[in-house]
Amino acid sequence: MADYQSISLLSQSVINLLKKNLCPDIIKNENQIGACSPSDTGDYALGVYFYYLKEDHNNMSYDLIPVSDTLRVFPPVMLKVGMMITAYSQATISERANDEYKILGGAIQIFHDNRILDKSMLMGSLKEQKEKISIQYMNLEFEEQVRIWSIFNEPYKMSAFYEISPVSIDSTKSVSSKPVTSVDISVDRKDK
Repeated sequence: MADYQSISLLSQSVINLLKKNLCPDIIKNENQIGACSPSDTGDYALGVYFYYLKEDHNNMSYDLIPVSDTLRVFPPVMLKVGMMITAYSQATISERANDEYKILGGAIQIFHDNRILDKSMLMGSLKEQKEKISIQYMNLEFEEQVRIWSIFNEPYKMSAFYEISPVSIDSTKSVSSKPVTSVDISVDRKDK
């Protein structure tokens, strides 16, 4: 069952995937990869930021899910998560841009090679989710990227944008019903 922690667990899963594949060759220290807002990057060399959530209507179900003969639970909410990946190099000014291109290119390669997140890559209750979670690159126009950066009152910085879906959060709402044990059928004869 995917609980309320699904979004946090997804963030941790994505960050662990990046750490496993980028360190130490591209980024020296695993502590330099983490979740951060573009306006608060700390000392990260690679920042992961979830910047939107939308209902995933293609994967939504509206049917109650039977748990037992007497209990039905409401279906989970299915989400699409918008993710922004940005490199923040601490290299000297003469090397900074190339270092950031290398970091960003490494992250893009990892997501391209792992478009479907294997259950072994997922953390916690996400492993129990029936639907496969995919990462899809978003071809955003330059103006849209600039608009996203302006929300944070930060100057534009080259970033990669992805959509991750479906991510489920189970409902805690349930209904109970008694099973049908007998059926009473009666027929009345109608005379003409």
